[in-house]
Amino acid sequence: MIARIYQLLDYIMNIVILSLIVILGFLPVITFFPTIVALLGVKFFYVKKKAWGSHVEAFIHYFKNNFKFAFMSQLIWMLVMLIGTYNLIIVQNMNSIYKVMISSFTVFFMTFMSLVIGNMLSSLLINPNDTLIEHLKKSILLVVIKLPQSFLLVFIFFIGGNLILIIPQLVIIVVGLLFFVYYILQKKIWYEFFIKRI
Repeated sequence: MIARIYQLLDYIMNIVILSLIVILGFLPVITFFPTIVALLGVKFFYVKKKAWGSHVEAFIHYFKNNFKFAFMSQLIWMLVMLIGTYNLIIVQNMNSIYKVMISSFTVFFMTFMSLVIGNMLSSLLINPNDTLIEHLKKSILLVVIKLPQSFLLVFIFFIGGNLILIIPQLVIIVVGLLFFVYYILQKKIWYEFFIKRI
């Protein structure tokens, strides 16, 4: 019984520490995606590789090694979001039928591209020697093949984001839980690749 309590406390502490690392990594805007990649790297491969003395050392390793590609992915994502937002602003003055059609397509496109780029971050870790085009192809293919898991991920992040807006005090716990969910779903989406890589 006591062992289970310690296990639960350790799990909660991991969520808190993880959340603090994520929040600190997100403060500078340019480190948003590199932070996600580093956290995925720690979670995916830390148990398998004992080259690091702690999770923090592993985090620094993945952050440095993958910064360039992750930063490029972030720039692409920001560009997509910028174009999508601009498009949504423009359609506000259109006829109601066109407004609904174009707005729906724009939101779908922004969501789809966010999922593709999210998959690219996992692809970077699993297939580090692939080119950008190869990462992109695999990512698009997996979004289509694993569509239910992909959109479940979007829905969960939507709920989590709104929960933070409603109760900001929960930000540390919610951010950590969202990352764990992201990790679990991404592992399912990339299952076949993990079998080969791990």
